[in-house]
Amino acid sequence: MVSSAGITTKDISALYKMVTKQRVKSGRFVYLVYLKDSSRLKVNSNIFKDKVFGRHFVYYAGKDSLSQIFPDQTITLVKQNPFDNSAEDLIGIPSDSCWRFQVLKGRISAYSFLLNENRINEIQFENGSIVPFDPKALEILIADDEEAYNLFLQKNYYGAIRRFNE
Repeated sequence: MVSSAGITTKDISALYKMVTKQRVKSGRFVYLVYLKDSSRLKVNSNIFKDKVFGRHFVYYAGKDSLSQIFPDQTITLVKQNPFDNSAEDLIGIPSDSCWRFQVLKGRISAYSFLLNENRINEIQFENGSIVPFDPKALEILIADDEEAYNLFLQKNYYGAIRRFNE
């Protein structure tokens, strides 16, 4: 298919492959993007992180172009929870240069920026502040829960928090 601008689907695909080799990325998912102009887009993209500026973004392939969507252009980025199919959708809230997804809720909440694995970037204990993830701080919080602590020792931080919250 060729657009009025002379861009083919093959051109967009080649451009997408070229740019993805240069950036750190998450797994590829379908997201609903709610933009600040009140429009909504459905995108099938990875979440990329530009290595130069450190900003996260997703790609939107329109009929004639491939455009980047950055967190500061959005209200939310919504993804079905990749960690637990029975759970509710993950809602990414724009935060500086990325989207913050709450991947675990409970006494300890966990947040992730890239949804390609059980990766935790930030945590929140009860109603406290959201802080960068630090395994030493997590160890102190879960030390009294034997099962959670065993998972922690295996560096399964996601599992340890999940067990602690049960």
